[in-house]
Amino acid sequence: MKNIFITLSAILLISSCQSVQKKAGNMQVKGYIKALRKGTVYLKKYTDSTAVVLDSVVLQGNTPYFNLATDINSPEVFAITLKERPNDRMVFFGEKGTVNVYSELDNMELKTKVTGSENQKKWDEYKDFIHKFNDQHLDYMALKFNAMKDKDNGKLDSINTIIKAQEKRRILYQINFAMQNKAYDVAPFVATTDLIQVRKKYLDTIYNGLTNEVKKGTYGKILKKLIEDIKE
Repeated sequence: MKNIFITLSAILLISSCQSVQKKAGNMQVKGYIKALRKGTVYLKKYTDSTAVVLDSVVLQGNTPYFNLATDINSPEVFAITLKERPNDRMVFFGEKGTVNVYSELDNMELKTKVTGSENQKKWDEYKDFIHKFNDQHLDYMALKFNAMKDKDNGKLDSINTIIKAQEKRRILYQINFAMQNKAYDVAPFVATTDLIQVRKKYLDTIYNGLTNEVKKGTYGKILKKLIEDIKE
């Protein structure tokens, strides 16, 4: 049902945006924010925690549809924000071509749906696993808290063992994800955002397995620099 919803939303988005004038740029972002009637929409990229505005559009005609564009050299993570609601955003993995982004004005980031980006598909798979892991981790932490409260040292030791094993499983998944998706820029992105704590040899393995095109991309270069700066 979720996939059907995303597909229908994408079809509606594409057909509704056909009348929106295309802008110059090798990445076209066709967007729709349900319940949005007017406002200024920004396309941003974050560099060293600094937001850079790449494009913007002012909506005045009671339409939630918009088109943003920019030139990119490789797939990267971008964000769409509103001037009137600076704390809300739609985060997505953009790449050359047309990327369709859908959300709702309420809980914009959580309700973001994206089509047209292969890196986004992989990133969604990754985030789904991490979300399930985090939920499970919270359950174990609640059990740990209760064991501490009851002063049940035997149960506490067992839970701690499970938590450590779970953490190892998460890291192994992240490493395997990056290695198995060597042809996608999401691989070095995950390595540079979620695996900076692992040993250098694992990052080396991930980097060496990347395709040449991904190595030349933004996150491939960042991963290479990260590895060069690690001292063990």
